[in-house]
Amino acid sequence: MTMLAAPASTTASPSATIGALKRHFRDAAWSMRVPRSTQELLLSIPAASSHLTQLLGRPPTSVELADHLRVSVDVLLAAVAAAQVYRLPSLNEPVVGHTTAARMDLIGAVDPNNTSIDDHLALASLVAALPPRERRIVTMRFCDEMTQERIAAEIGISQVHVSRLLRQAFAQLRVGLLASADTPAVEGPPYARR
Repeated sequence: MTMLAAPASTTASPSATIGALKRHFRDAAWSMRVPRSTQELLLSIPAASSHLTQLLGRPPTSVELADHLRVSVDVLLAAVAAAQVYRLPSLNEPVVGHTTAARMDLIGAVDPNNTSIDDHLALASLVAALPPRERRIVTMRFCDEMTQERIAAEIGISQVHVSRLLRQAFAQLRVGLLASADTPAVEGPPYARR
């Protein structure tokens, strides 16, 4: 005679359902992936802040709150920043303070500095390829914003020689930039024509 096992319950227990819902909201409700430790810290901040406010008689500072939660200030601030990605705002949502503008209307302009990124990258390698003295003079002139007279005094050559070396360096840089960009030759900037 064999005994049959009792059929398993087909209904979920309340604790299993609540646990499944908590896991779902913890893992799927965020707009971006946020580590679980950050999510848990974020949930404990309001209670800790309320507790410290009652103890101190004033709102706690970030340092006091971080000490109370036994985390660093950076971790605390990262958790607070993570709260902003729980629900990202819609691009079609009206912006507070504007009567007709949607968020999409206020973002997305082309950054005018984007066009010069390639030139800056190419120029950096071309400056690095200059002979050491010319590289130093160019750096002193444009990074340190020194005058030709001051460069001449520091290096121990005449101002005329500094001007000549700058002109040579500009010519070499111009040739290198034009070769890398395949653009028509243009006259150098006004500061190069001294």
